Parts: sequence; structure tokens; C-alpha cells
Amino acid sequence: MRTEKFKEVRMYFRESRIYLGKNTIAQIALGRSPEEEYKCNLSKISEKLVGNVGLLFTNRPRKEVVRYFENFSHPDFAKAGAIATETFILEPQPLPQFPVSMLNELRKMGMAVEIDDGTVMLREPVTVMSDGVPLTPEQARMLVKLDRKTITFQIRMECVWLEKGSKFIELAPAT
Repeated sequence: MRTEKFKEVRMYFRESRIYLGKNTIAQIALGRSPEEEYKCNLSKISEKLVGNVGLLFTNRPRKEVVRYFENFSHPDFAKAGAIATETFILEPQPLPQFPVSMLNELRKMGMAVEIDDGTVMLREPVTVMSDGVPLTPEQARMLVKLDRKTITFQIRMECVWLEKGSKFIELAPAT
């Protein structure tokens, strides 16, 4: 979870409740089957509680909530294991954004660097990421150091349950 970005969601919905926890506990609370459910159709929400998901409890109008999450999108740094969407090769060049004190750290990340007139210089091309290949922890760290945001942090709503009429609405197919 991207804490800084998610903090923005919490502030926007500060009068609401957000649940991010054990899916099994939430499934038991809502009901795993029509016989166990707390209120009609809540077991359909339980079925959706798989993987990295959460629940938002709010009194705000559905259209406002859906619109908010449709427009919620922030560029972010990819983490290790994320699939690269492009090939990025860093050519030999001066790297003035890095202080000389970072020389060893840059070398540990696989960069052939040296100091030239007080400036860190990259001497050999470095493939930072390759299209379609998962990022290693070193590559992810290198992208952060180079300030290269390659992914978009989004929150997707999959379904809605309305208390009035105990109505369940599926918004997006699960992927």
C-alpha cells in the first residue's frame, strides 16, 4: 500500500470508515453465504474479498464515490517484482544529481561509475529495466534514485452495496 497516496483518500473520506485488514475476518463479519450474511446480499461482497482489497463504509452518494476513484491516479515508483512497461537504458553520462558519497551505493546497484572533476560519471551503459521483465530490488532502487516514476497508483472499485434495498452492484470485472 502506498501510504502517502492512501493518506489522501483517508482525508477525503474522513467521515467514513476504511477497512484494510484480514479478508477472512471481513468475510466472517459480512457473511460468507446467504445463510450467514449480516444483511441481504453482503455475502456477494465477501466473495470479492480476495487479494489486496479493502472496504469503504460511507454515507456519501454512490456517484460521488465512483467519480472520485475513477479520477484518483498518481504516478509512482515501481517496486521489486513489478513488470516493466518499457526498456530504459542509461547511457554513459555525468550524473550530477548524485553526490560523490553515493559512489559505493551506485556500484552496488551495478553501475560502472567513477569521479571526474568532482562529478559522478557513468562509464558504461546500464539497462535499468527491460520491457516485460519483472524488476529486481536493485532496479527498483535505481529507478527511485533516478526519480523515474514508471507506474500509476490507482484504486479500483469493484462493487457497491447499498443499504436501501440491500442492493449489490458490480462495477468492474475482477482481473
